[in-house]
Amino acid sequence: MLSAVSGGSLAHLNPFSRDSGAYRRGTSQTGPAHRRSLPFHRLIPFEAVKEQYADWGIVFKGAIALTPSNPSFYSRGPRVVLMPVSHRHAITITLNQPLPRITLQVRGYQDIRLSALDRNGHCVTHCKTFRYRHAEHHKAPLEELTIEGRRTYELVLESSGPFVLESFSF
Repeated sequence: MLSAVSGGSLAHLNPFSRDSGAYRRGTSQTGPAHRRSLPFHRLIPFEAVKEQYADWGIVFKGAIALTPSNPSFYSRGPRVVLMPVSHRHAITITLNQPLPRITLQVRGYQDIRLSALDRNGHCVTHCKTFRYRHAEHHKAPLEELTIEGRRTYELVLESSGPFVLESFSF
C-alpha cells in the first residue's frame, strides 16, 4: 500500500491494495513498532550517496547529500538532505530485502512520483505527491510517502523539478 500525506491530510492512492484499511501510524497489533531512520545528518555536504547504508541493506543511486542553500527546501534551518544529481531528477533506492513499512519525507514544487519495484524490476505500485501546490507559501511543501508490503526491492523517486529527500525511515 502506498499513501501520501501533506499538511496533515491523508490520501490513499492505491485503492486496489489488499490492505486498504485504516492507516496505521507506527503501531501494530502487537504494540508500537520500533522505527529507524537513516542518519542523513552524518553525511558530508556534496558527498555522493551510494553505499553508506549498505550495512542496513539500503543502497542509493543518483543521490547527493546537500545542505540546501534555498530556504524553500527546509523548514527549521538548513540540514543535510538528499537530492538527485541527474538532469532526470531521480533517486533509486535498492533494498537487500523488503521492509514491512517505509516512510519517505520529500519536499519539492513539482509532483514527486514514487514507484515500488519487485525483485524482477516490475512495478508493484506507484503514487505521486499531491497535484495542488500552495503557491502562497514560501516553502516547498513537505510531504510523506509511505509504502507497506513485502514485495518491494527497489524504490524510484522522480520529479520533473528539483526535490529533496529529507528522511527515510522504516
